[in-house]
Amino acid sequence: MTTQHRGLVHFSQKANLAIHALIYLYQADRLVDAGVMADDMGVSRTHLAKVLGLLANEGLVQSIRGRNGGVRLDKAVGRLSLLDVLKAMEEPVEGPYCLLGKPVTKENQCALVDVLDQVNALLQQALSGIKLDEFRPCAYMSPAKNTTNNNRK
Repeated sequence: MTTQHRGLVHFSQKANLAIHALIYLYQADRLVDAGVMADDMGVSRTHLAKVLGLLANEGLVQSIRGRNGGVRLDKAVGRLSLLDVLKAMEEPVEGPYCLLGKPVTKENQCALVDVLDQVNALLQQALSGIKLDEFRPCAYMSPAKNTTNNNRK
């Protein structure tokens, strides 16, 4: 039975897939066939390819074309934090912002601006402390299917 975690913080599908892909590649420690990776993760090959392309543009993964091609981490990103990945994958939220979409106080300021700023700072601090190399091994990996080129330099 799969446990669903529900909470107040949600990442976009793109960011979620990027985080999982980087963890997968970090733990694989070799060149991986992107199609096998998508199948292992149970995600769309097309969606994963788009996310891997974005990660390649950010210099986090290297895509190698051809018969023996695949994808691997471009550098030692194990100490990369979740905040680093989110910043690479998401557009920044410009402030000041209001949950209601408009200010509601007499000073023409959102009543929650101070609280939201505090929550944002705490969240960023927490996410910056969570590194990719701290995650449990991926249960969905099938290392026998993946290419066996060494990834780390």
